[in-house]
Amino acid sequence: MDVRYKITKNMNLIISVVVLLILIIIPILMVLYRSFIVDDTFSLTAPIRTILAHDLTEVFVNSIRLAVTVVIVTTVIAGPLAFITAKTDLSKHR
Repeated sequence: MDVRYKITKNMNLIISVVVLLILIIIPILMVLYRSFIVDDTFSLTAPIRTILAHDLTEVFVNSIRLAVTVVIVTTVIAGPLAFITAKTDLSKHR
């Protein structure tokens, strides 16, 4: 029974890693690879030129603003909730 458990556990790990590779890592690597290729030539400055293009600068700034706003709002909400949970009887009612 112990050997069967180890085989099942290893197979689950292998399947998880394969799924992770297929669904997450390979697409990210493909996007990175394509960002350096312009007109079938490799260019190290291509991603920088794309980011600094006027059309995308506004999108980039808006994304940074959104990220900062989300961090601030979640901190304002989570801070008091964490304090209340830690310092009151609320943590006993899980």
